[in-house]
Amino acid sequence: MFFPKPAYFGVRNAITNYFGKAVVLRDSSGQDLVRFVANGNVVVLKGGVNPGYSNWGSLNLGEGCFVLRNSGGDPKAAILPTGDLYLAGGIDEHQDLSMPPDEHAMIVRDGDGAIMSYIDENGRMKMHGELIVKGISYSLRSYTSDTYSPF
Repeated sequence: MFFPKPAYFGVRNAITNYFGKAVVLRDSSGQDLVRFVANGNVVVLKGGVNPGYSNWGSLNLGEGCFVLRNSGGDPKAAILPTGDLYLAGGIDEHQDLSMPPDEHAMIVRDGDGAIMSYIDENGRMKMHGELIVKGISYSLRSYTSDTYSPF
């Protein structure tokens, strides 16, 4: 009789925690670019992360791009077909995720309806988990009020 070893359950849980039930953005060939996981993790699988971005005119935000705009129609967040994530605002991990009632956002909820991550109309990404880039945990350290660097 076959019985899975404890390591089997550990690996299965790790995969579910990072890559489980999610809102998934894919490229035109069907490859996953970014996953907004129901546990609060945001996984960027192909591109990089660019917080504090303001030069939207330099990006080609045409076909194949996922763009979040504010109520005035200005881009505030974008995921390009390359998988690169651009945010006008910053990134907050493990934060209180209550939304002010007068704001709009792309919201990801867990199975119980609790907010686990969102990108608001100012381009700020907040999550109850971690930002993971290409499968490796990615931390951001603020050196000034508007500059973030990986460490």
